[in-house]
Amino acid sequence: MTEMIGILKAALELGVCPQSLRNWEKAGLVPPALRMGLKGSRRYSAADIEALRAAIFTGPSGQKREAGGTT
Repeated sequence: MTEMIGILKAALELGVCPQSLRNWEKAGLVPPALRMGLKGSRRYSAADIEALRAAIFTGPSGQKREAGGTT
């Protein structure tokens, strides 16, 4: 089975804060995370992290953006 990580570790790997991931998901800018457990905690696979990295750091024109840049 694929190892799943929580939102804090995913955010650390991406160099963003967890609230940014939540906001981007809510705005439809990144794919929604898998929800697990009674509280519906967000969980991410390695493939999810790579997809998020591509969505976050590549602009609509396909050009790379710097971390922390605006949309």
